[in-house]
Amino acid sequence: MSVRYEIHRSMPALPPSASLKQEVLFLFLLITIPFVPAFAQTCNGIPDEECQALYALYNGTGGPQWKDSANWLTTEPVNDWEGVNVEGGHITHIIRESNGLTGPIPPELGNLGNLRGLTLSRNDLTGSIPPELGKLVNLERLSLYENNLTGPIPPELGNITNLVNLKLHSNQLEGLIPPELGNLTWLEWLELEYNDLSGEIPPELGRLGELTMLSAFGNKLNGNIPPELGNLGSLEYLNFASNDLSGPIPPELGRLSQLIQLSFRNNKLSGSIPPELGNLFDLEVLFLQNNCLSGQVPQELGNLGRLKELFLDSNNLSGDLPDFLTDPPFYTNLKFNRLYALNSDVLAAMEQKHDGKFISTQTLPPENIRAAAVSDSGIPENRIEVSWDPISYTDGLGGYQIFYRGAGDEEFLYGGMTHNKAVDSFRVSNLEPGVEYTFKLNTVTRKHRYNQNELYSAYSGTASAVSGTLSRAFIPAWKQAPGYYTEVVVTNIGETDLALGNRCCAN
Repeated sequence: MSVRYEIHRSMPALPPSASLKQEVLFLFLLITIPFVPAFAQTCNGIPDEECQALYALYNGTGGPQWKDSANWLTTEPVNDWEGVNVEGGHITHIIRESNGLTGPIPPELGNLGNLRGLTLSRNDLTGSIPPELGKLVNLERLSLYENNLTGPIPPELGNITNLVNLKLHSNQLEGLIPPELGNLTWLEWLELEYNDLSGEIPPELGRLGELTMLSAFGNKLNGNIPPELGNLGSLEYLNFASNDLSGPIPPELGRLSQLIQLSFRNNKLSGSIPPELGNLFDLEVLFLQNNCLSGQVPQELGNLGRLKELFLDSNNLSGDLPDFLTDPPFYTNLKFNRLYALNSDVLAAMEQKHDGKFISTQTLPPENIRAAAVSDSGIPENRIEVSWDPISYTDGLGGYQIFYRGAGDEEFLYGGMTHNKAVDSFRVSNLEPGVEYTFKLNTVTRKHRYNQNELYSAYSGTASAVSGTLSRAFIPAWKQAPGYYTEVVVTNIGETDLALGNRCCAN
C-alpha cells in the first residue's frame, strides 16, 4: 500500500522569558494532537477511477481477510495484483473466486468500463446486485454464483449486450426474471437455479438465439412455459425443474434440434406429452416426472436414438405402452401412473427395468368382476355383493369405487367405495327387489409421497345379478371411521312384522 504521511510540526519559538513549565506544557499539547495521515490511492498503470474501484472492492469485501491478496494496494503494477488483469492500461478481468470475500458488491465496479470478465463466485457476498453493473457494456462474463446475494436481478443487466455468460445461481435472489435479459442476444449461458425467483418465465428469453444453456430449476416460478422457448435453436440444456409451473408442455419445444437434456420434473404441468418431442434426435435425458401429465406415452419418443434416461414416473399417464419399450437401451422409470402393457415383451421389459415393480405401482381397474345377491337363511335379499380380484398396487390410500345400473336405466349410479385397495368385495344395499343390476368398478389412489396426483383408473369390466325379494333397508346412524359406520337395519319393509336391529361396519 502506498501511503504518504504529511506531518507538519512548525513550532514557533518561545520567548526567551518562557519558563521551563511553559515549555513542558507546550510540548504536551503538541504530542496529544492526533496525527491525520493522508492516504494516496495510487495504482501503477491504470486510471484513478479504476484504481478507486479496486480500493472499494478490497476495503468493502474484507480484503485483509482474503485468502489471497498478493500485491493488492501496493506499488506493484496492478497487473501483478492477484486476480487482476490489465490490458492497454485498463482493467479487463477481475477473478476473486473462492477467496473469502464478504459484505456487499461495491457499486464502484460499474466504473470499470473496459472490464470483460468479473468473477466473484463462491464467496460470502451479501446484499443486492448493484444496478451499476449494467454500465459494464464490454462485459462478457459475469459470475456471482454461490454467494448469499439477495434482492432482485437488476433489469439494468439487460444493457450488457456483449454478455456471453451470466451465472447467478445458488444465491437468495428473489422477484421476477427481468424480461430485459432478452436483450442479451449474444448470451450463451444463463444459470439462475437455486434462488427464490418467482413469477412467469418471460417469453422475451425466446430471443436469445445463441443460448446453449438455460437453467432456472429450484425456484418458485409459476405460470405456463412460453412457446417462444421453441425459438432457441442453439439450446442444448433446458432445465426448469422444481418450480411451480403449470399448463401444457409446448409442442414448439420439438423444434429444439440441438437439445441434449430437457427437465421439467417436479412441477404441475398438465396435458399430454407432445409427440413433437420425438423430433429431438440428439436428446439424451428427458425428465418429466412428478407432474400432472396425462394421456399415453407417445410412440414418437421411440425416435430418440441417443436417449439414455427417460423419467415419466409419478404422473397421471394411462393406456397401453408403445412397442419401442420392448427392449429399451436406456434407463426408464414409469412408476406410479395408470399404465399397462398388452404386449407381453413390453411388459417383461418394464418389469425387468423396474426391478419387478412396474405393474405393482400402477393404478389399474380390478379384474374378474362377479356379482350375486346376498342370502339370509337361503332367502336372497335386496342386496348384491360385488367381488373382484384386487390390483397389485395396494399401497397408499384409496380404494375401489362401485357403480351400478338397474335394467332399463341409462346412467350408472355411485354405490360406494371400499376403504382400501386390498378389499375384494362390497355389498350394495337398498336395491329394488327382483331387479337385474349391472356393476362396474374403478380404482382410486389418493395423493401420496410418490405422486402428487389423485389417480382414477379406467372402468373395469361389468357383472350382473338380480336382487332378492327379502327387503332390508340399511340406514347409516353414525360413522366410526372412513368407510365404517353403524347402521340401523329395517327388515320386511311394508309388512306388519318389522324387525329392527343394528350392526357395525356395514359393507
